[in-house]
Amino acid sequence: MHVISFRILREYTENHADSQEALRELHKKKCPMLFLLEESGKTKADLQYFLDSESLIDDILNGTQKITLELAEKLGDFFHIEASLFHE
Repeated sequence: MHVISFRILREYTENHADSQEALRELHKKKCPMLFLLEESGKTKADLQYFLDSESLIDDILNGTQKITLELAEKLGDFFHIEASLFHE
């Protein structure tokens, strides 16, 4: 699992009123990125379009793609959260 797992969830839930429900939802999901997509109302296709790469998103979701600083910044922009949550 990527760095994003608990750091992103903490950031996300701190900024949302129903954080307990958000925590319960995360436990039902394997991938925090899918959780963020669902909670933001965006789709995998939206993210693929935003990053201009279909395979990159699949690799991130499969855990085979390391999230670089540049990619973390793009993901932060896409989800409107701090890029540091995606990168150590």
